[in-house]
Amino acid sequence: MVRRSSTCSAESAAACNSTRGGSHSQNRKGKASQFGDTITIALNPPYRRELLVAINEFGIPVKERYRNEDLAKILGLHPATIQWRCDRNKYGVIKKDKAGRRYFTIEDVRRIVVSERKNPK
Repeated sequence: MVRRSSTCSAESAAACNSTRGGSHSQNRKGKASQFGDTITIALNPPYRRELLVAINEFGIPVKERYRNEDLAKILGLHPATIQWRCDRNKYGVIKKDKAGRRYFTIEDVRRIVVSERKNPK
C-alpha cells in the first residue's frame, strides 16, 4: 500500500500544482491582475420600464374588448360562471369574434354590472 502525502516538496511543487484533485480556486487570477493593473468598468443603472396603465372605473386595464376572465374579476365570480350565464342568455346577446370566443365591450360590462347589482344571484 502506497501512502500519498498532501504536502509537496520544493522540487515537485510544479507537478503538485498541475495534478488533478487539488484546489483549483487558489491561484485563479486574470491576466491583468498578474501585472498589477486594475480594470474599472462603468455600468449604467438598470433600465426599469415604468409604463402607466390606464385603469377604467372597474379597476382593470382599459381595453377595446374584455373577456370572461375580466368580467369575472369585476363581478367576483369564476370565469366558468360567466360562461354558463352567457350560454343561457342571462346577460343578453354577447358578441363573438371569428374564432367563436365571446367578448364584451365596455358598454356590455357596464350593463351587466348594473343588472348584477339590481338582481344579485
